[in-house]
Amino acid sequence: MSTSSSPSLVRVITGPINGGKSTLLRHHLDRAANQGRSFGGFLTLPLWEEEGIRKSGFRLETLPDRSLVPIAGLAPAPDACRVGRFFLYREGIEAGLSSVLASLSLDIVVLDEIGPAELSGDGHRRALDAALDGAKGEVWLSLRSSLLETFLGLCASHGRDIMVEQPLFRSQPRNG
Repeated sequence: MSTSSSPSLVRVITGPINGGKSTLLRHHLDRAANQGRSFGGFLTLPLWEEEGIRKSGFRLETLPDRSLVPIAGLAPAPDACRVGRFFLYREGIEAGLSSVLASLSLDIVVLDEIGPAELSGDGHRRALDAALDGAKGEVWLSLRSSLLETFLGLCASHGRDIMVEQPLFRSQPRNG
C-alpha cells in the first residue's frame, strides 16, 4: 500500500555540477526507506581518475536491486552516443529504462541524473517520459540548475506538481 501523500509530485533536486544533488537525493531515499516507502529506478555513481579530481565515467545503480552497470565513459563503444567528453553506453540506458518501468507502481521512481541528452531526446529520455506519464507515486530526480527551465517546459504537459530544491552544501570528490 502506498504511503505517498502526493502521487503527482515531481521532486527536482537541482544545482551545479558536483554540487551535492545526488548526495541529497540519496539522503532523501534513506529517509523514505526508514518510513517504509517503496522506491525503484536508478542512481548514477561517478568513477574517478587522478586521485578523485576528474570523473572518468559513471556506473548506473539500479534500484532496489543495486545492480551496477556501466552507463558512461571516455571510451567509445558500439551504439554509444556522445555527450560532452563522455560516451553514453546502450547497456546502461536499457538497464535504467528497465528499472524505471519495473518501478512505476512504487511510491517513488528515481532518476539520477537527467542531463542534456535526456532533454534533447537521447539517453534516459524514454525512462523519463515513462516515469512522468506512468508513475503511480512520486518521481524524484536530479538535474543541473542550468537545465531547470528546459525541464520545467518539458514537464508542463505531464500534469504533475513540481517541487524544486537545492543542496545547501557542496559535495567533495573522493576516490572510488
